[in-house]
Amino acid sequence: MRWLAKKYKNMRPNILQEQDDSSPSYFTQDLKDKIQELIDIVFSQSLDAGIKMAAKSNNPALIDAFHDVLVDELYKTLLERQKIKEVK
Repeated sequence: MRWLAKKYKNMRPNILQEQDDSSPSYFTQDLKDKIQELIDIVFSQSLDAGIKMAAKSNNPALIDAFHDVLVDELYKTLLERQKIKEVK
């Protein structure tokens, strides 16, 4: 998965800033900051490194929220930027 980091290294999205006010109620500012740090790791290092850091936290809320962002918001962002094609 290092190809993702290399390909998009200079395009690190600020996913949580791009979301509207419909974020889940458990998305505290501290949790958002931690998720953004993990997203930055994904784009600067690799997806694997971001996942390992999330798992290392032993924080179920962080792991769940990071997963949500990866599969929902990051996917949408990459589609909008036409970096990937929609999976049908």
